[in-house]
Amino acid sequence: MTKSYKKLFNYLIYGLKYGVPDRFNRFILYFSIKNILNTPIISGRNDGIVILSMVSHKDVLMYLLAVKTLDKNLHRGRFEVINDGTLNKKDIAIIQGHVQGVKFRSFQEINNTKCPLKGCWERLLYAAELSQNEKVLVVDSDIVVQGDLYEVNKCLNQNQNFILGVGEEIEPMFDVWKNEFKKYGALNTAKMDVQTYVDIHLNLIPNNYNLKYLKATGGFNCFAKGVITRQIVEDWSMKLENVFGSRWHCWGTEQIMACFLLANHGDSVVLQEPKYGMYYAVKGKNYDAMSIIHFIGSHRYRNGYFTESINRSIP
Repeated sequence: MTKSYKKLFNYLIYGLKYGVPDRFNRFILYFSIKNILNTPIISGRNDGIVILSMVSHKDVLMYLLAVKTLDKNLHRGRFEVINDGTLNKKDIAIIQGHVQGVKFRSFQEINNTKCPLKGCWERLLYAAELSQNEKVLVVDSDIVVQGDLYEVNKCLNQNQNFILGVGEEIEPMFDVWKNEFKKYGALNTAKMDVQTYVDIHLNLIPNNYNLKYLKATGGFNCFAKGVITRQIVEDWSMKLENVFGSRWHCWGTEQIMACFLLANHGDSVVLQEPKYGMYYAVKGKNYDAMSIIHFIGSHRYRNGYFTESINRSIP
């Protein structure tokens, strides 16, 4: 079999394995998630906590699911939404009708002139701004909360940063570089994802011996009050752009930056499995035991578990 035919064959197998089931699961999902529109209104609280999300037109119902399941289990915070530029008047009216007191900001209002544009960078900058006066809980629309949040509440009470982990902890940056370079340093950098590219070049960051590093997900994290400023975000972004060049403008660098900031500023907690995790559609993993699941896009529709979680979470 020639290389081109082998590639076509692999695409075909992948499409049959994931394409048809995914499309079916998406279809079923729609009829489950639209039931969120029949659930009670939630109201924000002026208690020194803001729950911040960047929302797009296609994710309005998922956003309502995320914040309503969070509110059901947290009972804290007021709500702000950054319009990524795709929300229309109907979208905004739907959110306002279900989240009482929600405030909206356009991503253009953030006036981002020193960091990469889009890719959630405006959310990061605005979170840093808000955190001067409030604790800021950043929540992606593809989060479902289905249980006790004791550790989250503890961090909020003690004004600690926290972030949803992926199995790794905060470590000295130089140690991370040595391990990652040993694994990936010989590979073609042109084909690397931005996370791996950054990891194998951590040794180029000024003062890396005195810095820490973390790999986690930016889908659920908290900036403690009075710890991280917008200027800190902008200054570090410009320093890292000098190191990584155009790669720093790739999708995913905002998450890298959020992790870097939480690793190096303030007291930070990494929320890990088995209670807090991400959905990778791994057989045998007890997702039912997770209080928070981040249903990342590439795996969200596999095996129909997202729909199961929605049906449990929506009364």
